[in-house]
Amino acid sequence: MIYDKRGEAMMFLFKKKKLVLNCVTDRQDVATYAPIKYAHAFYPDWWKALPKTFQVPDVAADIATMKLCVGMRDLFQHGFIMPMWSDLNVDIGEIGTDYYRYQFADTSSVIQEHPAQQRVGFADNNLYQHLKIASPWRLQCEEDVPFIWLEPTWNKQNLTQYTFLPAVLEYKYQHATHINLLFTRNVQGTSRVTFSFREPLVHVIPITERELDIRVIEDPNLYRRLAPLRTSFVNDYKIKKDMQKQK
Repeated sequence: MIYDKRGEAMMFLFKKKKLVLNCVTDRQDVATYAPIKYAHAFYPDWWKALPKTFQVPDVAADIATMKLCVGMRDLFQHGFIMPMWSDLNVDIGEIGTDYYRYQFADTSSVIQEHPAQQRVGFADNNLYQHLKIASPWRLQCEEDVPFIWLEPTWNKQNLTQYTFLPAVLEYKYQHATHINLLFTRNVQGTSRVTFSFREPLVHVIPITERELDIRVIEDPNLYRRLAPLRTSFVNDYKIKKDMQKQK
């Protein structure tokens, strides 16, 4: 509390400093045509087209639709969404196989895979295929604030083909933004999953009450400086984070 010359209490409201997040890429096409944006730019078309209410026979009151769902509406008022920067087709082999193949429309993006031994006891590799989409973005924040990664479920066209694997990350000591997914294998035959250009891939929300300030930066030099340096086979992230904290 602050007091004036007469000893009377005065109250001042100070606006909280924004949390600045640099979204860095080395690709001009990505920064121009598929930039990271605040989540409110990605309300799904089906939701925007919904009326607020509908009528049911023999009911004397209108029934609310999802258009009035505060929980969903407010979800898109927080954080940002990383959209797909290129069309992508992924073919997944049937149950019992380890087959997959993929093709990006941009012909340069890549997908990686983690061995099933890293998740023994979770998501049987005979039933699911893990794939990691290598992102063209690296994020940078001057503050050690956790960000929660969520699946953009309301934007998905098919709820059974794949599952986004959630996580909590920070961007002061690490900057990677690769997208981990588990694809469901069919009982019989190869299935194809299609990701469309500008389709939401991941919804990221900072765990803070402060307003987020997103800055999209196309800078190959800064992008290279944010590249991870592999220092150890085990606990690499912890080792590098402890080293940076000591600076």
